[in-house]
Amino acid sequence: MEGKFLLLIFLLVASEVSGQSINCDFADEPRGGTQLYSCNANIQNPNGADNIPITSSNGHFEYNEDYDVKMLNIVTGTSALMPRVFCDQFFNLIVIEFLANIQMSTINAESFTGCTKIREIFIRSNPIEVLPPTAFITNTYLKIFYLKDTQLTSLPSSLFATNQALQD
Repeated sequence: MEGKFLLLIFLLVASEVSGQSINCDFADEPRGGTQLYSCNANIQNPNGADNIPITSSNGHFEYNEDYDVKMLNIVTGTSALMPRVFCDQFFNLIVIEFLANIQMSTINAESFTGCTKIREIFIRSNPIEVLPPTAFITNTYLKIFYLKDTQLTSLPSSLFATNQALQD
């Protein structure tokens, strides 16, 4: 009976992420006079799964690992949700940029919780309609939050309650 139960769980998980993927091409990107080890991501997540395995076609650079990734560039793809797997896996991120419209309509309260060192977030041309009041509660170092061409009409008054740099 236990074997059938585990098989059922595996099938449910596999069907949730089937046809969905995140692929990173790792690179050193110039930023502010320095080089940041970066993931240039192609995301295929039309169903908005939160925990898709991240793969890489070129692998990490020599002597680099997931904890060395400082910048995430979303360059192509589709995703209804900002999946928290980016911040869970690349927990030392300091910059996230959405360089393309990936049709992201949802940022949930957990999307950025693992990115406790994040300083800059740039979101352009995505149909986000709502930001939860606790979306950036763990992002106390956030200094730049740039939104352009979204569907947002207002921001929650407590959105940056834990972030002194963005309260003023």
